[in-house]
Amino acid sequence: MESHKTFDEITIFLIGPFPPPYGGTSLLLRYLYEFIQEQNKARTHTLNTLHVRGQGIKGLIRFAKMVLEIYKISRKSDVITLHCSTTAIHIMGSLTYMVSLLTKKPLIVRKFAGDDYRDTLGAIGSYVTSFVLRHADLCLFETKSLVTMVSKRNIGSVKWYPNNRPLFTSVDLERSSKNICTRFIFIGRVCESKGMRILAEASRKLSEHIKINVYGPWSDDLESDLFDDCPLIEYHGQIGPDQIFQVLQQNDASILPTFYKGEGYPGTIIESYFAGLPVIATHWKAIPEIVDESVGILVEPGNANDLAEAMIRLSQDHELYKSLCANTRNKAQFFSTEKWGDYFVKLCYGLVHKRSR
Repeated sequence: MESHKTFDEITIFLIGPFPPPYGGTSLLLRYLYEFIQEQNKARTHTLNTLHVRGQGIKGLIRFAKMVLEIYKISRKSDVITLHCSTTAIHIMGSLTYMVSLLTKKPLIVRKFAGDDYRDTLGAIGSYVTSFVLRHADLCLFETKSLVTMVSKRNIGSVKWYPNNRPLFTSVDLERSSKNICTRFIFIGRVCESKGMRILAEASRKLSEHIKINVYGPWSDDLESDLFDDCPLIEYHGQIGPDQIFQVLQQNDASILPTFYKGEGYPGTIIESYFAGLPVIATHWKAIPEIVDESVGILVEPGNANDLAEAMIRLSQDHELYKSLCANTRNKAQFFSTEKWGDYFVKLCYGLVHKRSR
């Protein structure tokens, strides 16, 4: 490749899960792809890795076709980028690494979420993953704590690349100022590890002027009548990604009482900042990296009293609430896809330029 190619002349190959279905990882990859396309930052090729695992013989056939497709598209690209979850990184990572060797193209591996692959994969999977990360040209991780942890393992080039959201999807960053906080919202999987049982218990300690709206798919690990004796909680079912910001702005603050082991930077927290909502979340995993006292309140995981007290505090301390709301815009700007998408393209260009010298 000639070294004089400009940003918009390089071709980036995006490999990973594209929606539908809509989930945290597929949305992140879609946002990045749309940003590059709409801003004409570079040329792109894409390959969707969904609908392969758990499909039996059909899945094996699709995987074989996918291998050939990855090789063919890689030859036409300047840089290969793999975007995947922890459970797929050892398989897809080893595949894309071999293709990068055959095609002599630089490889970027981006791992979603904040879980350590050594805690998730077995001994063989962990070994393969470590090998891939060590030999990739660049590895991107979602949380600062994970970057620090992985860097100690003699992995090659490791950088922080956080969860982000596009600014243009926000309904109104200049959210009208509010003085009173009475409507709290949870958006996410309605399951045990997201703290739903703790939320139900906390709601019984609140005054009747407070309302809690819950959105998301209901998990099988919770009984269907969990909220039946919780008059302050109303479950609304699942909503689409295009509805999230509008629904958030109909509320006053977000709550996330999670203790999910794979938690990274929850998208619902960043989306809340874009909608102008402060956040009450647990002091869990990497959440304190994105929720501080300027934009929210951290509570202890599994502690219903702590959660209830934080909600009462926001509903009663109007000056604190207004201050937290005012600070959310800076957080939203920092976690914008515009900022991080541009950074991603620059990383790709840097690797391509380095290879061409």
